[in-house]
Amino acid sequence: MARGRTKAIFPDAPFFVPPDVWLSIDPASGKKDSYAVRWERGKAVSFVSIKHHSRDSMVKTLGGSGLVVVEGGGFVGANAASALALARVRERFACMAWHKGIPTLEVRPDHWRSILKLAARPRSQAVAAQRTLCKLLGRKGKKPALPLAADATNDDKRAALLIGWACCQAWNWL
Repeated sequence: MARGRTKAIFPDAPFFVPPDVWLSIDPASGKKDSYAVRWERGKAVSFVSIKHHSRDSMVKTLGGSGLVVVEGGGFVGANAASALALARVRERFACMAWHKGIPTLEVRPDHWRSILKLAARPRSQAVAAQRTLCKLLGRKGKKPALPLAADATNDDKRAALLIGWACCQAWNWL
């Protein structure tokens, strides 16, 4: 188990070698789509928008994946209804993955942020730190560390990307 700056413990790697294709997902609730990053081994390939209210969209996105990493827990909002809606979306991803025989792992925000040595609280500082890290990782140069980070245009895409990046760092999948 990997440790970062907090007492949060990142889960152990489900495999010694990364699957050929796997997803890191930042679930969203309401009308907003969830975002995922499709990874090939330790390389981020593309962003995928998932209409979590559509089973077909979820099945299409999850198909062919060897692992699904979903962000779970963390601060949701001011009311219980939004927390419940987000929990339902997370469970929908887990059920679809289970139905397709894909292992699922839930990673809390404190866990992946501690691996990347980012501030976890307050949330405004965490989001600002995510933006800064994506700018650094996607910086155009001879060889950017994470080229897809330059295309992370909103906080949901950044979170999905950094969840996967933290997994790669913690599990030595690079």
